[in-house]
Amino acid sequence: EVVIDNLTYFEKAALQQEESTFSDYLKHPNKEELMIKLHGLIDNTRTKNIVTVLKALENKNYIHIGTSNAKLYQAMRKEFSITITDDGANKFYFGNSSITENEIKNIVKKSKKD
Repeated sequence: EVVIDNLTYFEKAALQQEESTFSDYLKHPNKEELMIKLHGLIDNTRTKNIVTVLKALENKNYIHIGTSNAKLYQAMRKEFSITITDDGANKFYFGNSSITENEIKNIVKKSKKD
């Protein structure tokens, strides 16, 4: 068993995963600017709007959405003023949602403004 700073390797890995912020999930050359725009789009909004933003981010290859997103949603709840549930977000993301391509394109346009 490998010990690092009085923690085992696995304890340290688990701690690092718990400490992930939403921006850690983003792949963008200017995360700070993107985060400012995302706060304008996500803060205090509904699950459908949040998932629409996530789909727009994924379409632009700024984030990868896997099949297990509990940690991502946890990071989003910490970063933004939202109360999404994992099940609710997954239903919109992976289910037969009513999110249209136009809604995703509109989010992309909004994120380019300023």
